[in-house]
Amino acid sequence: MNVNDICAIVLKYEEPGWTEQTIACCEAAGITKIVIADRDGVGNMSKAFNRAAIEIYKARLPKFIWFLTNVTFTPDVPLALMAAFDDKTAAVHPCHDSDHAHLKTCGHTPQEVPFIEFTAPMFRTEALEKIGGAEEAMPYWGMDLDWSYRAKQAGYNLKVSLARVQHVYLRHQKAKHPISTFREQLRAYHHKLTEEALVQKYGPKWEQTLWPR
Repeated sequence: MNVNDICAIVLKYEEPGWTEQTIACCEAAGITKIVIADRDGVGNMSKAFNRAAIEIYKARLPKFIWFLTNVTFTPDVPLALMAAFDDKTAAVHPCHDSDHAHLKTCGHTPQEVPFIEFTAPMFRTEALEKIGGAEEAMPYWGMDLDWSYRAKQAGYNLKVSLARVQHVYLRHQKAKHPISTFREQLRAYHHKLTEEALVQKYGPKWEQTLWPR
């Protein structure tokens, strides 16, 4: 395993320094294949991810695609994530300060999880092509649950690794850039639309289907 098997998709942010610090972490880890996913600052993250992934499929470059939002990490993290894959693993997510307990910490070995986030997941490219991309009707959230469910329906597992990235959710920022505030407003506007898309696809008990607890 080596980082030449990874292509990073880095989500572009208009907030000063966010994109640059993530790219700097990639370069420090030796990742040279980097594609920028552009959502025009505040737009549909699922669509931006899909467009970037399609370009990677065409180039037939990497065994792994690592989608990165506004995160930072140490150079050892990419290899640690790659090491967590087995033949049936579709995606591995690093630990981070997540809203979801199963992504906050991990034991001494990678653990299977009910779903991954689209914060910093590493995908096996072959699995991603078979499962399909993120649900574009769910531009800010929901795509995590939907994609993870489809992965499991296809016979794959999902894991969290003890490798850790640093990430701050937009709503947890103390001082927000104006474009961050605008994006937060758009997310709030699309909240009901996303729930409607989940109901349409999985029924009124979508949460029990996608995230049984």
